[in-house]
Amino acid sequence: MTVTLEKFSNIQDVLQVIKTGILIIGIDYRLLFVNQAAMEIIDKKWPAAAHETNCFSFIFGRTEPCEECLLRIDPLLTAQQKSTIIKKKDGSDVFIRLQIAPYAQYRIITLLDITREVSLLRRIDLTRKEQQARNVLLERRRQEAFDKQHQLQELFDHLPEALLTVDEEFTIEQRNRAVTEVLTENAEQKCYQLLGHDVPCDECPAANGFTNLDDVKKVHQLGERYVTESICHAPFGAGGLLLFRDTTRQIKLIEKIRQQRQTLTSLAELGTLMQKESDLESVIDHFWNLFLQVLQRKKGILVVNDIRPGNIWLVSHRQVDSEETLKKITRTYMSREFQSLLQCELPWDILPWPETAQIALMGRNERLAGLLLFEGEVKDREEKELVDLFTEPLGAYIDNRLLSRKLEEKANTDPLTGLYNRGYLEQALLEEKEKLEKFHMDFALIVADVNRLKKANDEYGHEAGDRLIMTVSELLHKTVRTTDILARTGGDEFVILLSDCNADRMRNFIERLTDKVFHEIFLEVGDNERFPVTVSFGGSATDVCAFELLMQEADKAMYAAKEAYYQREKRYR
Repeated sequence: MTVTLEKFSNIQDVLQVIKTGILIIGIDYRLLFVNQAAMEIIDKKWPAAAHETNCFSFIFGRTEPCEECLLRIDPLLTAQQKSTIIKKKDGSDVFIRLQIAPYAQYRIITLLDITREVSLLRRIDLTRKEQQARNVLLERRRQEAFDKQHQLQELFDHLPEALLTVDEEFTIEQRNRAVTEVLTENAEQKCYQLLGHDVPCDECPAANGFTNLDDVKKVHQLGERYVTESICHAPFGAGGLLLFRDTTRQIKLIEKIRQQRQTLTSLAELGTLMQKESDLESVIDHFWNLFLQVLQRKKGILVVNDIRPGNIWLVSHRQVDSEETLKKITRTYMSREFQSLLQCELPWDILPWPETAQIALMGRNERLAGLLLFEGEVKDREEKELVDLFTEPLGAYIDNRLLSRKLEEKANTDPLTGLYNRGYLEQALLEEKEKLEKFHMDFALIVADVNRLKKANDEYGHEAGDRLIMTVSELLHKTVRTTDILARTGGDEFVILLSDCNADRMRNFIERLTDKVFHEIFLEVGDNERFPVTVSFGGSATDVCAFELLMQEADKAMYAAKEAYYQREKRYR
C-alpha cells in the first residue's frame, strides 16, 4: 500500500528518523522540541522541565543568550548559519555547524556535527606539509529540521540537501526544492530517473526493499560531478528516505591525495636510484618513466651538459620522431649565442611543440647542468612545484656526475699553468670534428708562440721564464670564452680552440689579442728593467681549411707572424 508523508500520524517520529540534530524553539528562546540526534551531538538528555529550558542553556550551558546569537543580531532572521564549538561531558570538543531558520512563530535550529570535517581539513593540511598522503573522511551533513506534520513539505524545502521519500517501487512521494539543484528537474517519477537511468541503479542497496537499511551510502557519478546517496528505511510503511549530497569536492580531494602518495613513492624510487647508480643513462631512463607518468605527459627532450661548456654529454628524448628537430635543438644549445646568454631558454621558433615547457636543470652555485623540454605548458603553481620535486634532484645528480668527470680530467692539465695539455686538446679536436660533421658547426685553431722565452731564461733565469709563461697564460685565459679550449702544448707554445667560429671571427680575435691584450705588456725582471711580453699568432678555420690540415695551416701562419716580428726586432740566438 502506498504511504504518503501527509498520512504520518506523528511528526516527532519523522523528525527522530532524521540523523541531523534538530531543535525547535520559540522567539523567546524556549525549547519546544529536541530530537535524539541533537541530544547525541551535544551529549545531553531531554531536560525534565523542557518547555522552561532555553536553547542557550541546553546547548552551551549559558545563563544568558549568546553574545553572537543570530536571533539577537537579526530578530527578523532569515535562514543563517555559523560554526561553533561545544564541550561534551568528557571534556572533548565537538565542532558543530548551527543553522537557524524561521517558520511561522517558531525558529528551527539545525545542528550538524562537523567534527569529522574539521579533522579531515587538519589531516589534509598536515598531509600537504609533510608531503604524505593521509586517509580522509568524507564530511557528513545531515538534514535540517522538520516542522509540524501539516507543514512537513515546507520543512523539507528548508533543508539544503536533496531529500526524497519513495515507496517500495522507487516511486517518488515527496521531494524538496534542493532536488532540482543537486540532481535534475522534478518531472521524473522514479528516484533512479533523477540520476539519468531508465532502470534501477546497478547494485542498488534497496533492490530487496528498504526494511533493513539504515544510512546506507552509494556514490553516483553525474558527468564530472559526484553525488552521494544516503538511504534509510521510512519510519512507516515499506518505503525509504533518500538524501543526496554533492560530494564532488571531497572525492576529488581524495583523488588528489592518492596522486600525492604516488608522487612521493616515485620520488623515493628516483632518489634511491640516484644514490646507487652511477650510469647517467639508466637514471635518466628511470626519470622519464616516473616524470611523464606523474605529470601525465608523453613527449620530452633532455639535453645534458658536458664538463666543457658548449659540449653535450647526451641527449635523451621520448616520442620525438624528427631527427632534424633534435639536431636543431642540440646545435642551438651548443651555439656561442646560447652559451653566452644569462637566461636558459631556447628561442620559441625552434621548439618542437606549440606549447613547450622549458626547465633549466641547475647544479651547485646555480650552474646550468642541462635543459628539460616537455610537451604542454606548466599550468599552475602546484604543477610547477611538482616539476621542481623531480628536476631539482636530477640537476644535483647531473652536477655531481660532472664534478666526478672534472676530477678525472685533472690528469689532462699542464702542471705549471693549470691549462689543458696536448692530450686533452686532441680529444677536444675530435669532439669538434663530430660537431662539424653532425651539426655543421665550424671551429678554428689559433697557435700562439711566446717570443724570446730563451732570452728571458738565459739572461734573467728560469724563474723569469716561468713568470713570462704564466703572464701569457693568464692574459689568454681571461680573453677566451668558457666554450673555448686553451692548452699549453709545448714550452713556449699555446693552442686556442675556438668553438662555433669561422675564419672571419678568428681573424678578429687574433687582431684583438695583438692590438689590445698584448699591447705594451712588460714583465719586471730586475732593477728598473722590464721585459716585453709579446706573442706571435697564427690560425685557421674549418670553413676555409680541411680538418686534417687545420693544425698545419695554423702553424704555418704562426711562423709567418714570428718572422715578421723578427724583422722588426733583433733575433735572439
